[in-house]
Amino acid sequence: MNTDFDLLLGRALLAAAWADGQLDAREREALEDLLLSLDGLSPDTWRALHADLDRPIEAEHRARLISDLSAALHDADNRHRAARAIAHMRERLEAGSEESRALDEISASLESTSSGEVESGSLLSRLAGAFSGGLGRHAGLLHKQQESESAWEQSLKSRLAKHWPEDEDWPDDDDLHRICTGAAILAHVVRLDGAIARGEQEALEAAMTRQWKLGPAAARLATELVLDETAVGLDLHLLLREFQRSTTEEERKRFLAAVFTVAAGDGRASFDEIEEVRRIGRGLLLSHQHFISAKLEVPSGKRET
Repeated sequence: MNTDFDLLLGRALLAAAWADGQLDAREREALEDLLLSLDGLSPDTWRALHADLDRPIEAEHRARLISDLSAALHDADNRHRAARAIAHMRERLEAGSEESRALDEISASLESTSSGEVESGSLLSRLAGAFSGGLGRHAGLLHKQQESESAWEQSLKSRLAKHWPEDEDWPDDDDLHRICTGAAILAHVVRLDGAIARGEQEALEAAMTRQWKLGPAAARLATELVLDETAVGLDLHLLLREFQRSTTEEERKRFLAAVFTVAAGDGRASFDEIEEVRRIGRGLLLSHQHFISAKLEVPSGKRET
């Protein structure tokens, strides 16, 4: 993993976003959302980028960052890495939007460009053009997604409260938020193959018990409610972002192992399910080694790779 290049790319994207000299609070939140979608983002790289989010990048510094990125892109591996990262970021934007098309073109051109052809002035203008006005539009889309997720969570909390077992303590607000968000992520994994096997449901119940010390009745209730149709269509990226914000790294490592167990709940974790667990690990800012450690907790006979 080339963390130095990842950090340079992230900072160059920040520089492009600051090209007009200003970012308001909504645009910064939208930019944070987009940066978190970069492929292969390590915890250390994210911490460094997050610290830079609120710092204006002046023209001279912007030019230097873009020049350094242009020089780094003379390397074919770096160009491929940048193209893939920008393609992932593009997927967060509204399909068919001007910004989505611009990032698509940049990603494609990086894949086809030969060494020595990446010119810094052109790169800055193209990246700045992709962000121009786009952050405000993405902020609006993000706000709608957040409202939808918040409404779903409030509904789930209300239904949990109505049927919560009398002999179990009601979780505090922070735990309840983690339970709702984490359960929705686990439910996403269960639904990947379009069917809900009994073994997957039992694995989800067990994960709820292990992760949040819920009793059997509360874990069963939470599982049944989160697997109904109201959770279909929630934005996984936002769920991962919320869960990452509200948990420690140790909690997320334990949770990723639970995700793997749920994926194998129907008897075997398929290749597609394993790749989705990998994506979830990246979204939780866990390393490849964390992913491997979680994977090894599932017996080899219960996973395709």
